[in-house]
Formats: sequence, structure tokens, C-alpha cells
Amino acid sequence: MKTLKHGGPLALAAVTLLAGFAWLAGWFYDRTAPGQVSGREAEAGAREVAEVVAHEEVVFLPSPGQLRADERSLVTAEMTGKIVDVPVRAGDEVEAGRLIIQIEDKERRARMKQVEQQLKADEATLTEVEAEWRRDKQLYDQNAVPEEKLDTTQRRLKTAQANVQRSQERMTEAEALFADTRILAQSAARVIDAYAEVGEVARPGQPLVELYQPDTLRLECSVPESVVDQLQIGQSLIARMSALGKDISVQVDEIVPRTDSASRTVIVKCRLPQPESFVEGQFGELFVPVRKMRQVSVPRTAVRWIGQLQFVLVVNDQDRTERRYVIVGRDLPSDRVVILSGLKEGERVVVAEESVEASEEQARPRG
Repeated sequence: MKTLKHGGPLALAAVTLLAGFAWLAGWFYDRTAPGQVSGREAEAGAREVAEVVAHEEVVFLPSPGQLRADERSLVTAEMTGKIVDVPVRAGDEVEAGRLIIQIEDKERRARMKQVEQQLKADEATLTEVEAEWRRDKQLYDQNAVPEEKLDTTQRRLKTAQANVQRSQERMTEAEALFADTRILAQSAARVIDAYAEVGEVARPGQPLVELYQPDTLRLECSVPESVVDQLQIGQSLIARMSALGKDISVQVDEIVPRTDSASRTVIVKCRLPQPESFVEGQFGELFVPVRKMRQVSVPRTAVRWIGQLQFVLVVNDQDRTERRYVIVGRDLPSDRVVILSGLKEGERVVVAEESVEASEEQARPRG
């Protein structure tokens, strides 16, 4: 009794497993000897027949890569000072002239104002001396004042002019020093990262913000040196951008004439359509054509199912149908599929009226 208690579940499991294998193998379906026609297949013979078509298929090698910008810049500090504002963040798009870093400017602003006041005073003095010189020159021409008087006024004029020039130079210097406190974007760009924080002390040469020009983005891929000869400048290829979940058309723009000694690959750079819609660092794959392969295909509705197995009904020379198991490849346009194994060019297959998915329902075991 003890043996029966343990043997019952094991026997049931064995029967269940055997039944599963039998279902996958098609034991519960109509069985027909090879080359013979079952009732169902005889009906199929009256349906539409399609020929197995051969075509050349290009084999592609996916080569990984990333988007990188040709033009990028690292903004650094030109002075020592406390950072009081960082109005940009990673990913921001900035226009030319936009403020990206503000350094404390109180001392330099005060210095610039002082120099500006001195410049105004010197310019006012120059205006007065110029008027005096013109008056003395007129009087001298009329013999109303001696030459010494005109010489004295002329010396004062030269001094006033020199003072104005010196103040203008100081003003230019003060403006440049003040400009160092306001770091602006030189052109339209996108922020890669901002390394500075408000409250930190900036020092000359310290990296503050990194930028790149979106319209210079290119897909840089590592292509095996054994297939790089298949590529040429200006060639159009397909690239898959994982972040977008779709394929795009790219154009080979540069092939770097150097092979990496470790990976034996060559860097190939491809130009993108509308590069502004992408972001630097995104991953992509470049599909490089390496060879051509001859493959055959049939209409999708010619493929039928038995459990997890796929087959087609082949029409032989006697116009009778026989079941042929096949291995199905990728989908093709016009509702056709590639057949990797089981058929050859010129053979004829029965095209079912229902779709592949519907034929699975038709192939379910009875009772």
C-alpha cells in the first residue's frame, strides 16, 4: 500500500509528459504517409498555389557606436572669484550670448565705474582745451596773441588728448576684466554638463561648463578592419538607434585611416539626418553590408502550424500535396517570409485562405 501511494503521482506525471511530447509531434492529428494526400490536404490542393521564389539577400554586420559631436567646447574660468549664478543645467539648449556662469563682480564693477568717471572728466577737459586752442589759433592768425600763447595752449591740448587715450585704454581693460565675470555662450549649443556650483570659488583654467553643437553630431562606430573596405565616403547605410527604437538612414562621412591594435577595428563616422533631434552619447548600430546570400521565400499564408512546428503543403509533380516541415526566417514586404530550410526555388506550395495565426487555431487537437 505504501508503494502504491508514492507510485500513483509519478505514473500520472509520466503520462502527462508523454502526452505533451505526443501533442508537439502531431500524434493527435490526421497522419498521412509522405507523398500521400490526406483529406484535409486534398482540399488544400484546390486552393491557390504559389511558387517558391529565390532572391539575393544582403548580409549585414552590426557595428556598435555612439553619437559624438565634432564641435564641443569646455568653458573655463579666466579669473578667481566666487560663483554667484549657474543658470544652465545638463541638457539645456542655449543661444549665442546667453549667460551660463556669473562670477561675483562687485570689485570689478566698482573699478569700471571709477575708470568711467575719470574718462568722462578727461573728455570734458579735452573739450575745453580744444575750444581754447581753436580760439587762440584764430587770434594768433589775426596777430592778436603772441606765438608763445598758442604754443602753451597746444601743449595743454596734447596733454588732454593723452589723458583721454590713457583713460580709454584703462576703460577697455576694466571692461575686459568685468566681462570675465560674465561667461556667455559663444554660439548656439547644448549643455553636456555644468561642473560649477553656486558658492564655489572659480580659479583660472578651472572647467565650469561643457557644451557641444548639436548640428555636428555624427555616429562613430567601430567597424572590423576585415569589412571596412566595403564602405566608401558618401555611401548611404542603415543605422539602428536604440534610444529611438527605429532605424534611420545615415551617410558615411569619414573613415579614420587608423586601426585599433587591440580590437582590430576602424572608426567610421556617419552623418545623421536632422542631428538636432539626437543627443550626444546615444548608442547606435551601423549595419555594414558584408556579402550576399541567396534565399527563398513564400507567401506568409503558406506557412501552417502543428503545435510549435511550422510546415507548408508542397505540390509535387503529380499535383498531389505533401507536408514539409520548414524553418521560417524574417518577414519580407508584400506579406512574404524567408524560408531558411525545407524548400528550394521553383517548388510550389498551397496558399491558405486564413492567416498564419488562424491556421494555428485550425491545427488544434480534436476532442
